[in-house]
Order: sequence, then structure tokens, then C-alpha cells
Amino acid sequence: MQDAVREEKTLFRKRKTINLSEKLVKEDFRIIIRKGNRYRGKYLKAVYRTNKLNCARLGFSVSAKAGNAVKRNLFRRRVKQLFRENTTLKKKEIDIIVFPVGKLEHSSYKGLKEDVKKLSKVFTE
Repeated sequence: MQDAVREEKTLFRKRKTINLSEKLVKEDFRIIIRKGNRYRGKYLKAVYRTNKLNCARLGFSVSAKAGNAVKRNLFRRRVKQLFRENTTLKKKEIDIIVFPVGKLEHSSYKGLKEDVKKLSKVFTE
């Protein structure tokens, strides 16, 4: 009986949580937006600034005008996944705030992937 329970527990992935030091808070958003550099792609805009931490931090600002909650969360999930996959962005000591461009129904995963790839090239130059 206990063996079956152990096997069942291993089927689920352990969820990675974010440390408080890795989380962007309201004051961080203000500083980054005021003093950060800007990037604009076809499907997303980004404001970025270097930090003195040993990690990259990602924040979102998605207005309700961009789409309903389902579309806004889909945008966030897609960008988070692209951020995780992009090793160039993960290794940098940088804070990034991402905004969608226009309505979310027009943005595709492929288009977001291209924009994130171009954004990462900005940091390598």
C-alpha cells in the first residue's frame, strides 16, 4: 500500500518557487520603468535594467484592455516559458518588465518566441 503511494507522489513534478529576493516588487517596477532601457518587438515591449543580484528577474504589466484573464495569463505563461528556455537571458544579472503590444489575440507563440530571441540578442551585444 505504501509503495503505491510513493509511486503516485513521484508522478507529480515539484513546483519551483521564487525566492523573495528574486521577485520584482512595486518599487523595483518604478525604478526599472524610470531608468531602464527599452526594447520594442512586434508582439511585446520590454524595459530592462541591470541588477546587482546573481539572477535575472522577470515582471509583467498586462492591462485588462489587452484581453480577458485567460488571454492575459496565457501571454504570461508563454513568456515565462520562453524566458526559462532562453539560457542567454537566464544567466544575465538583469531585471526585465514585459508588456504586450496591442491585443493579445493577435500574438502567437511563434511571434513571441522571435521577439524574445531578438531581445536576448540585445543583451549579448
